[in-house]
Amino acid sequence: MSGRTMAFLMATLVFGVLAFGLWYQKQHPRRIISEGQIRVTSKSAGATAMTLKTRDIEVNGARYSEVEMPNGTWIGCQGDCATAAREAGDEFWKKLERERH
Repeated sequence: MSGRTMAFLMATLVFGVLAFGLWYQKQHPRRIISEGQIRVTSKSAGATAMTLKTRDIEVNGARYSEVEMPNGTWIGCQGDCATAAREAGDEFWKKLERERH
């Protein structure tokens, strides 16, 4: 097979997977079941508490809990939203501190 044919086949495959993903997402949209809030304090000494939004969503019959981080990103809770937010937040601050030095 020539390089052009291989490139065409790869592009067709990528396009097909993308089209299927978009179609599937349209057929099975996320549905917000409930919303709430949690108060989270970082593990760091002297940290202030933050109030973060939470939500339960349903995707194709499966329910998931998510928490919204201060930057607007929703992350999966994996059972405990306070712990997930605390761990994700601590990693964010550690990464930021490493980049400064």
